[in-house]
Amino acid sequence: MITEETFREEINELAQQGTDIDPQPLHFRVFQPKETLMSGLRVVMHHEVEWLKEYDEVADWLSDNKGKGLFLIGPVGVGKTEICMKVIPIIFLRLFKLSISRMSSTDIVTHEKYSTAISTTMIVIDDVGAEGMYNDYGTMHNVFSEVVDRTERNGVLLIATTNLNDEELREKYGERTMDRIRANMRIIILDEQSLRGRYAKNYSF
Repeated sequence: MITEETFREEINELAQQGTDIDPQPLHFRVFQPKETLMSGLRVVMHHEVEWLKEYDEVADWLSDNKGKGLFLIGPVGVGKTEICMKVIPIIFLRLFKLSISRMSSTDIVTHEKYSTAISTTMIVIDDVGAEGMYNDYGTMHNVFSEVVDRTERNGVLLIATTNLNDEELREKYGERTMDRIRANMRIIILDEQSLRGRYAKNYSF
């Protein structure tokens, strides 16, 4: 019989040899996450910051991400891009000395960015759903689904935003991708009135 401890020892030894058969995404904790998030928002937002109740959930994720990525879902104007594309990368750089790749969804379907999107271990993708398919010399790729697959297979830490609701995401990416999103990302729905005006759309997940 091989014990659990033996399995752990062998996995660790293989990882040290360059063969990581059980890759894990970054697990981190931020001290005083609510104050840190608010400080960042005050700097990067170009209007008065209103603390939405869903920001408490973002702060909770920052306090202990439990090895999961982050998926912010909601209308335009609620701070999704500012949080994911600006505040979180600065937190990573300042606190953990880590640089995270940042791309819009339309970037990941370009030849220049595709290889980075599917090879990096930490990535932010903004405005998921706005992108088309990547045409690699006649082979079509659904790049976001490929990145989501890597969260499970390769331990990628994925942070993303979208204006699409659950039904629209399922239609575009399929149930398999949605299952992996639920398993590997903290999903937060910002259903407050838009900070830049009213937005009527039913968000559920």
